Amino acid sequence: MTGAGAASRTYRLVTSAAMRILLLSWEYPPVIYGGLGRHVHALAAGGHEVTVVTQHPDSSVDSPVPYEEVLRGVHVVRVRRTRRHCRAATSSPG
Repeated sequence: MTGAGAASRTYRLVTSAAMRILLLSWEYPPVIYGGLGRHVHALAAGGHEVTVVTQHPDSSVDSPVPYEEVLRGVHVVRVRRTRRHCRAATSSPG
């Protein structure tokens, strides 16, 4: 199908077995840049086992944001950022 009809077509994964899903993301609440949180919660509500590994929003050890928790069926693991990691991710090879 081509034209406007192709753009409006949606696909749905149909499976009877629950999937184990691991998402590596640089954003997840409370660090929000998009809508990943809504999508992973929908997957968990559909019976899938979902784990998100993301950045921790605060580098201090006594931050109120936990490093690991389960939110509405989603296992969230937050990894502490360091300046070395940030610098390595933004510098060009050279």
